[in-house]
Amino acid sequence: MRWVTAANDAGVYDLRYADRGSNLRSKGADGFTPLGPRLLDATELDPGALRLRTWVNGEPVQDDTTDTLLFPFGELVADLSRLLTLEPGDVILTGTPAGASVVQPGDVVEVEVSDGRLSTGVLRTPITDADHDLEPWGA
Repeated sequence: MRWVTAANDAGVYDLRYADRGSNLRSKGADGFTPLGPRLLDATELDPGALRLRTWVNGEPVQDDTTDTLLFPFGELVADLSRLLTLEPGDVILTGTPAGASVVQPGDVVEVEVSDGRLSTGVLRTPITDADHDLEPWGA
């Protein structure tokens, strides 16, 4: 693990339903899963003491630390590397704490990762309508 940053693992769930649970279309579109705004050098962080916070429209919806992850970072990387070749620049999302919710166009989602000294800054994602019709693939 070289860097740590915030991510907004957004998806369009009516597309997931239509794909029988697959996340290819629901989370794979251009502009999905924004990252940033800053990268933190992982060698300067305690991987078991990072704090993730998420707000929707300014209201806190998630606040947890990496000491509650089901699988530590090292185990996640080891498990993934058994199945696929990890390359420099690959991004691994660790999952999300309780509190993930459905948002609507007009909402704003903000995410921050910090360790008490260093912060990724707040990743701000305004939710907008698609600029094209999702049919016939939407639910």
